[in-house]
Amino acid sequence: MVMLPKRPQKIQDLANRFINRNDRNENIPIASPDGMYEKTYYEFVEHESLLGWMTNDFLDGTILHWWCMHMYEIISKEEFNTCAFFNPTIIQERVCDQESNFAIKHILSTFEAHKEKDIFLAPYLQDAHWVLFLICPKTRMGYIFDSYNRDKKKTSKTFYLSNVVERAFDNSFKWTMLECNQQKGLWECGYYVMKFIFETLHMKQKSFPEQLHDSRRALRQDELDGWVLSAGAKFFVDYCSDD
Repeated sequence: MVMLPKRPQKIQDLANRFINRNDRNENIPIASPDGMYEKTYYEFVEHESLLGWMTNDFLDGTILHWWCMHMYEIISKEEFNTCAFFNPTIIQERVCDQESNFAIKHILSTFEAHKEKDIFLAPYLQDAHWVLFLICPKTRMGYIFDSYNRDKKKTSKTFYLSNVVERAFDNSFKWTMLECNQQKGLWECGYYVMKFIFETLHMKQKSFPEQLHDSRRALRQDELDGWVLSAGAKFFVDYCSDD
């Protein structure tokens, strides 16, 4: 891991805990929490994905989905929550393009399981880039956080998912490309989506849809490192032996 010695010491220490775990040659199975979807889904996090997370590599979808699961567990216990999730593995570009009926079935079954919710968070991968959709079926509104849209040329039609959502609910949606933090490089998108998810759930949903637009400034490296360290430590405690 060439990049690891260049990372902050606390992240190096956490990465070494992953490296030194007894079962590092085995993938880590993670099950979706009860009630998150219409059935239980599993992700299997690879060792290399964990180390990539620690070294500013592109964020693997299994880790981003774990973050969704972790956030769902937290908000499900709160008195006020209007949010649920769509499974990012099932709604990714390849599925929306080549197996759209499968994606539609998941969208409708998840909506049926959470009919009382207003906002469905959908981390979406297209062209090796993560964005976050906020989908509101009851109002036929949709909002898109895209951290790589500096020239503001992208629209909802850029993404297969917007069309799949409209087909699922047999209706057109009004889509808004949101003002949001813009990344400097090509690798940061998954980390930005983690931030967008957290802020939507814990800071923005009570005033939704007001105050969704945000600064377009790039996140500092120490801010990104803070997300990696806090989330990575939580993952380690929950899923990795410490011996």
